[in-house]
Amino acid sequence: MICQRPIKSLSDLMDGSVEERFNAELDKVWQNVFDPNTDPKKTRTLTLKVKIIPNERRDSCDFRVNVTSSLVSYTDMSQTVMLSVGADGTIMATERTGQVPGQLDIDGNETPIPQTIAFGRLREVEQ
Repeated sequence: MICQRPIKSLSDLMDGSVEERFNAELDKVWQNVFDPNTDPKKTRTLTLKVKIIPNERRDSCDFRVNVTSSLVSYTDMSQTVMLSVGADGTIMATERTGQVPGQLDIDGNETPIPQTIAFGRLREVEQ
């Protein structure tokens, strides 16, 4: 014997699974809204898609539900990198800092020496 359960609300669908998935995606949206690495003014989207596919006799249907969210990606980061070429042709890249390395800020913290990375040597350009 088939047990029938009337669908009266969203929380009744698929034993509450639809509501669970909706809430899980909504949590992702809230996390994305409060993420300081994202643009606070861009729109996030939460989509609840329901497909109802009846059979030929119209006495039953396939009921499909999908819940998705569209989040905002991280904002671009920007940093000025100072480039130099050593006497041996080695290319050096150093991040620019806001203060002179070794200088103390108002709280007494010393500005660290910026990271410098050595890359390959400069190739001769054919003329």
